[in-house]
Amino acid sequence: MKIKGAFKNFPPDQRPIRIPVSIYNELSECVTSRLEKRFSFFVPSIKKTNGREDTGDLDVFLDPVNRQTWRDDLRLIFAENIVAQLSNGPQQMFVMEGLIDDKKYMIDFILAEEGSFDYRKKYSKFGTIIPAVVGSFARSLLYKFDQNKFSLRLISKKGNFHNIPLTRDFDTALKILMLDPRPFYEDRLYSAEEVAAWIIASPRFDSTEWHRPHSSKGQTITTKNKKSHRALKIKPDVQRAYDIIDVVSKTATWDNAGHKIERELLGDSFIDEVVKTADEIEKKNDTLVSGKDVMEILGIPSGPEVGIALRSVAGLSREDGLKKLKNYQNCH
Repeated sequence: MKIKGAFKNFPPDQRPIRIPVSIYNELSECVTSRLEKRFSFFVPSIKKTNGREDTGDLDVFLDPVNRQTWRDDLRLIFAENIVAQLSNGPQQMFVMEGLIDDKKYMIDFILAEEGSFDYRKKYSKFGTIIPAVVGSFARSLLYKFDQNKFSLRLISKKGNFHNIPLTRDFDTALKILMLDPRPFYEDRLYSAEEVAAWIIASPRFDSTEWHRPHSSKGQTITTKNKKSHRALKIKPDVQRAYDIIDVVSKTATWDNAGHKIERELLGDSFIDEVVKTADEIEKKNDTLVSGKDVMEILGIPSGPEVGIALRSVAGLSREDGLKKLKNYQNCH
């Protein structure tokens, strides 16, 4: 049998087993009871499992008192239980034993961006289905709905996309998408059918926009998002929601020309500044050394070496950065 998961390359005695739904809440209470003095935390509910008998890990979202030492604080708190560990950006994954029994379970601690903890709790409330399907709906309307914030996807005069943050308030994001908050707060969004109906009911849902070609040539909004959500491969409820929405024919009943709804919710002056941002980013980028410059001057292909070279000229003007690269090339 093919071994899957983050710890698949670890020795057998350091690999976790799947967590039975029957003990999930007990395990959650054991883990979170140790965190109370040093962290604000949130564990997504598993009360509606849609037939699942187990899950791969226990996710714990964190907002620590000390954002510099949070990993070390976790290691200290769970020192006697840690069997193996992995770090991946804002994630700290542990295999632990002896929490509630002698079995080894994977606990995945995830650091929320500063100021986004309340948003992140709601984003993760229903598991994968909301991030994936609402993410696709947002993208069809030129927004980005990610785990820490809600952004406007602006196209610069040069035709490039830039994600400009609009809000870290989850309820405001729902209002911008015109999604009825009642199903969310009444815990009615665990199934594919419920989520699909929720999306389709928005006055902003338009089947033409849903299938509009994405900026990546040859991909529609939905195919782009289906590929970007790896969890989709093992989440039939997410796939089912896409299947329901994909065949709907509906025209939006709300015209958001001029970012009308954002202006109502966030104010004209704020949105005016946001709209300017994409071109300002490109003006700034025009004064810096680009990856293309590095590849041309050093004669190297796209890859990690390009990033290393860009970091070596970070903070320099374009003129000084190009000079430094050319001097390096001449010396080698």
